[in-house]
Amino acid sequence: MTKCLIFHVQVFYGNQNTCLKINPRQIQKIVNRAADLQEKGPEFLDLLSMIVKVAGTDLTLKRNQAYVMKYIMQNYKKVAFVLDLPREEREAILTQPDKMSRLRYYICLLDLLAACAEGENLFIESLCQTILPMEDLLAILNNPAIDNVLKKPFLRCLHHVYMKSTGNVVDMQTSEIPHDT
Repeated sequence: MTKCLIFHVQVFYGNQNTCLKINPRQIQKIVNRAADLQEKGPEFLDLLSMIVKVAGTDLTLKRNQAYVMKYIMQNYKKVAFVLDLPREEREAILTQPDKMSRLRYYICLLDLLAACAEGENLFIESLCQTILPMEDLLAILNNPAIDNVLKKPFLRCLHHVYMKSTGNVVDMQTSEIPHDT
């Protein structure tokens, strides 16, 4: 991580006022940098996560979430390239960590998407449901070959995109869950 990026991470970490003062153009530049560097710059995704959710709090910043998602979608092919890989390739990233940089990028991207979906924003949840199908999340979560530590961002996405969704995409009534008697 470059000294400049370390400085930016330190400036935004847990600092609500600084996160609120960032302007859309600055957010766009960070997303563009992540798009340009891809797996060589997962730290930019971490920085964006700090901008959308104040570290150490439960405070999500809806404005920043909306801008981050807007710019991710504008650069989707470059920023979210790992999500367009076939499921087998995405699972291989998680089970064969020979390419640590790609693994780190994939995990950071899922963490960022989960952070953007927090706070029950229906539009962002809908976007995330489009790019993160529930079947794909469940396939990762149910794959015994994938280390449980790596499943955390996928579980966060499932929780914030589908389970805590303000849209009634998933009916969570326990009466409909089959069980042994």
